[in-house]
Amino acid sequence: MREATAHLKTGGILIVCLAAAIASIHASTPSRDTHGDGPQAEFQMARVKYRTFGGGGSHGYFQPWWAIDYPLAEEHFFAALRRTTNIQIADEERHLELSDDQIFEYPFLFLQQPGQGNWRPTPNEAARLREYCLRGGFLLVDDLHSEWAWAIFERAIKQVFPDRPIVEIPDDDPLMHV
Repeated sequence: MREATAHLKTGGILIVCLAAAIASIHASTPSRDTHGDGPQAEFQMARVKYRTFGGGGSHGYFQPWWAIDYPLAEEHFFAALRRTTNIQIADEERHLELSDDQIFEYPFLFLQQPGQGNWRPTPNEAARLREYCLRGGFLLVDDLHSEWAWAIFERAIKQVFPDRPIVEIPDDDPLMHV
């Protein structure tokens, strides 16, 4: 009886591990076309792909940390832009690594969960992101839920801009009231 129980427990653990592995493999490949021909619309956004350690789930998806809230985040953001502006918004978003030359074709990069995903840009990736920003590119960073996550992001962004401090924008700044 003990042996049968042990076999059932072992089998259950193996099934759970196999399901997690399959979900992880499936999650690393977004289900929509994210590798189109490049920018055509007036507003383009690319999500930054980075090496991630683990992943998480939201809205019925299990994704690597860089892809959390995909595709809903983009869908909601694009819908809000369409509703509040007359800008022609791209129908499809892109997922690009910082090493991809295409990042320079997209004026807006979205970096998701860099703390939870333990984002560690390589020296080359840090240099390319620095060049991207110095050329006028915009980087939106989302989901830093703790001091621990902030510390990981701060360490990484100091690789990008080692000679510049992070400056908090005060609540009364006009930028916060656009």
